[in-house]
Amino acid sequence: MKDRKTVSKSLGMYPGVSAKEARQKVIDLAATTKNDSTLTFEDIYLKWMDFKSKTVKNFREIRLRFDKVLMPVFAKRSFDSIETVEIVNALMDYTEQGTVKLESARRLGIWLHQMEVYAVNYGLAKYYRFQGITAVIPSPKKQITCFYSSDRTQ
Repeated sequence: MKDRKTVSKSLGMYPGVSAKEARQKVIDLAATTKNDSTLTFEDIYLKWMDFKSKTVKNFREIRLRFDKVLMPVFAKRSFDSIETVEIVNALMDYTEQGTVKLESARRLGIWLHQMEVYAVNYGLAKYYRFQGITAVIPSPKKQITCFYSSDRTQ
């Protein structure tokens, strides 16, 4: 049962597939299903980065920020076990290092959501949890540069 729906898989027609082969296919299928359910944050991140590296130019920037902020904390954790509040706390800890980090944290939130969409669409994750995560990260204040000249002409 998967999400209250019965999933049926055909292993082949009887004369063409022996009972022994069918049993082995069931064991292999169960192992594959079990492995998919225990994907780590790092597993999904690496698959997404492989996809992203073919579609965007700034994938190195994405990799640097993920490696610095999120991977040390979440890399070995099961993706489905990570709670939204944990991600928010990691991003907020990162922003406490200075206001320059606010934009980086917002970008990380956006990329994290993109990674999650990829994971859900490819069946690597069950549901969305990180939507709107950037809403809790304050917007960086625009810096206004004032030029002051001491040599005034009268």
